[in-house]
Amino acid sequence: MLKKLHQTGPSSVRALAKTLLRDYKNVHQDIEVLERAGLVVRTADRRLSAPWGKVVAEISLAA
Repeated sequence: MLKKLHQTGPSSVRALAKTLLRDYKNVHQDIEVLERAGLVVRTADRRLSAPWGKVVAEISLAA
């Protein structure tokens, strides 16, 4: 989803769901999670954007 959003540019949830051939509700839920993580942002006109060229994750397995 991030890769497709980055490739296609700013988009609505509905347009992204159509592009990915996925159910709107499921894409909406995924986008909410990605927004909270800071991986997807909204443009001034409320469209979704993934402006990053690369995402690097670090996960700690110890408390």
